[in-house]
Amino acid sequence: MSQANSESNTNTIIGNNPKIELYHRIENRQEAWEGLTWILEFLPYRPYKAIIALENYIISEPSIPDDRNTGIEQCAEIIMEKFIYFENPLEKLAKLKPTEFEWLIEELYRRMGYQTAWTPATRDGGKDIMASIKRPDGNEKVYVECKLYRTTKLTINDVRSLGFTIINDKVNRGVIFCTGYVNDKLRNYDERIQIWSYEALNVLLNAHLGMNWVERLDIIFENKKREIEFQQVGGNFDNKKKKSPQKTK
Repeated sequence: MSQANSESNTNTIIGNNPKIELYHRIENRQEAWEGLTWILEFLPYRPYKAIIALENYIISEPSIPDDRNTGIEQCAEIIMEKFIYFENPLEKLAKLKPTEFEWLIEELYRRMGYQTAWTPATRDGGKDIMASIKRPDGNEKVYVECKLYRTTKLTINDVRSLGFTIINDKVNRGVIFCTGYVNDKLRNYDERIQIWSYEALNVLLNAHLGMNWVERLDIIFENKKREIEFQQVGGNFDNKKKKSPQKTK
């Protein structure tokens, strides 16, 4: 085989395999960089984690060249625009049942690292989900209220109800997700309560569940149903164990 053909074959192999390219550069004492193709493992379902990984890489490698640093920052911006700021229409979410909307929000908090508990429909003062997380600066407990509205407006009574529950239960803060209209006065009514509209919610869902979360709603709901069934079976089993056997006469 001629030297030209050998080099051509080598370049073809290297071009299709980044790892071989890395080893080839090391053998020839050239500048070698392992690359960041592993970031693709986070996409499309975990774009937020992909961005955090890129930011942590920059922090951990302070001596990387400026052009490479710029390239990584641009990569993070592309992920933001393509995967996180992707606009999913509200109409698809509006077709859900209120309970399904609550399950979706609970899954969102789980993906953000929270331990969650879904509360079935009761007069609970406004908490559909209880979420807690351990942070370096202390533990946080959050009450979440889900309002799947099409034309209804969020009222001050909704905010007050959640506020009273937060005080009574000594919870850190509250969050209301509302797909209906929310005026600025309500947003600023109680500093302990954060109100998210659909536009902001869509960004959160894209960031932590992936831009195609709408296509996987059935999977999320089915998993939740199985979880509820499992808890019910486990609860019945525990109750049976607690019952003392009846004495025979």
